[in-house]
Amino acid sequence: MDHKRVLILSAAIGSGHKTAAKALETAFRRRPHVTVVNEDVLEMTNETYRIMSAELYLQSVKHVPWLVGWTYQYNDEPFKNEEPMRKLWDQLNTQPVVKFLKEYRPDICVCTHFTPAGIVAQLVASGQLDTALSVVTTDYDFQGMWLSRTFTRYFVAREEARARLIDFDVNPDRVTVSGIPVNEQFGQPLDRQAVLDTYELDGDLPIILVSAGAVGGGPARAIVAQLMRLNVQVVVVCGSNADLRREVEALTLPLRSRFRVLGFTSDMPDLVRAATLFIGKPGGLTASECMAAGTPLAIVMPIPGQEERNSDYLLEEGAAVRCNDIETVSYKIGQLLANPQRLAKLRENARRIGRADAAALIAATTLADENAPVKYNWRTQKRMFRNAPSDKDPLANVERMLFGTVGGVEESLALYEDETGIYLGTLAPAQYRALRKHVRNLDDELAITVLTRDDLDRIRKLGLGSDLVDKLDRRIHFHGPITLRRVRITA
Repeated sequence: MDHKRVLILSAAIGSGHKTAAKALETAFRRRPHVTVVNEDVLEMTNETYRIMSAELYLQSVKHVPWLVGWTYQYNDEPFKNEEPMRKLWDQLNTQPVVKFLKEYRPDICVCTHFTPAGIVAQLVASGQLDTALSVVTTDYDFQGMWLSRTFTRYFVAREEARARLIDFDVNPDRVTVSGIPVNEQFGQPLDRQAVLDTYELDGDLPIILVSAGAVGGGPARAIVAQLMRLNVQVVVVCGSNADLRREVEALTLPLRSRFRVLGFTSDMPDLVRAATLFIGKPGGLTASECMAAGTPLAIVMPIPGQEERNSDYLLEEGAAVRCNDIETVSYKIGQLLANPQRLAKLRENARRIGRADAAALIAATTLADENAPVKYNWRTQKRMFRNAPSDKDPLANVERMLFGTVGGVEESLALYEDETGIYLGTLAPAQYRALRKHVRNLDDELAITVLTRDDLDRIRKLGLGSDLVDKLDRRIHFHGPITLRRVRITA
């Protein structure tokens, strides 16, 4: 077997992308004949670019989460990352990454963030780099920003994400449902008694694990205050937030025998597996770690966008509950703990959808993949954009509905009687343009039209098709003027 040079690229925008990259690094290092390098591309760029990419995101999550959700929706279209100004900004600031790629010349690139994936794709498309590019998504849904015009394979978290890629005209054989790569320890057997002894916990009492995330944000203090009302043991992980840790320690001092307050810890695989329930935000990596461990989530304050979608998936699969109000956390958790059958079902469902093997599967599949990269030309990209969900741009929707065109691409129009929903016929674009010229009350600003007998006489002279004219004639004869509704038909 030939020796392979594998390059794993991530971006520290949130902690999940780097966590996934680390899990992949471990999996690749276990394979023979492989050299692995794991790099955060932001570490190669300038301070301004790092701040704009990472710090701005974290501050938005903290202070204006609605903006994060809006940005997610806005970017949820194919090739949104190739907008001219965004592309120019990235190109100007990532030249050190480009230089590194050209010098290292990896056989395989595996990217856990769309920014490095875009850089690699550009170099491959322009013939400056010869490498296989695997893109590993780190949330349960697929966002359009992850679409790359050049790639070898996509690894996604679930079948629905694969279905969306296929709907974008991606070859099904190039999409693998792997799950999100996590530390394999989350899926391994646990010496629970050893964990209980280490943290001096009682095995007969529920253990609630509260995570404030890597940077120690969110409503952790308020959640802890709620849990102080319950007869449970609580492990609080405050991450790098020393102030939060001191506040929680002071708050829980009267109940110190039942509370363990930690900073950053490398024991998360043990703590998650030992926990009865995890309380926190449903980031893609956090949720996947819990699922791999078979530990259900109590979701609090998910970030609009990717975390909301992760939350929807976990709730659909019956592996989580959601606390919409911090003020009712103690009530909701108390109700759950009082129902052992429901709690057991949550654990069963979490274990069912968990993928502790994701990193190993990605490594094995990537190394065995002999496919050449797919390269989308501009025509393919345009078609994929047309197939994208249309609710992201309300104005485009109106244009499609009214005129059957978007960006110069023509579409046919189906006509329905608005009151009854009866289908009347279909017009080609040229026929509809002729109709607009001859029917005086055809309102271009609305998707409906009131049609009279006089209008029908003019339509008959246009030769728009006898079947359509006959149906319109019958409806108007028996019902008088009718209201037509126009609906686009995609080719």
